[in-house]
Amino acid sequence: MNMGIGKLLTLISMIVYVALSVLSWLSYSPHENEIILDGRKRFYLEDPRWIVIKGRYFSDEEKKTFLVLRMVDAQGLEVDLNGEVVFRVGGDGAASKIWRATFSIPIRLEKGKNEFVFRLWGKYNLSIPARPFLSDDP
Repeated sequence: MNMGIGKLLTLISMIVYVALSVLSWLSYSPHENEIILDGRKRFYLEDPRWIVIKGRYFSDEEKKTFLVLRMVDAQGLEVDLNGEVVFRVGGDGAASKIWRATFSIPIRLEKGKNEFVFRLWGKYNLSIPARPFLSDDP
């Protein structure tokens, strides 16, 4: 059985492709979009409400910068930094829809620990799927 180098490479490529496809399929969870609310798993909220996401950022210095939020989906968004509201759009009873929006929010970081609170208002597709980041360029 004398296989040419080209056929052998093709066979190896096909095996690697199939193996990676199977691994990708196995790593997919059909319940990634579930949220747990009031101890129950749900795919959507029954009534519009606020969902709260908290985070921390440690800064070596006090400085002015921009917080960039990308791909925001909601009917309202509020951002608190160290207990103070620094940004608000839409909200309770809002008829608007924020869809895949990008916001560049001017903020002032304190030296040490900075606490962020993101509140998303709505019923469907409440998310910030892209990781927020800091930028010196608005």
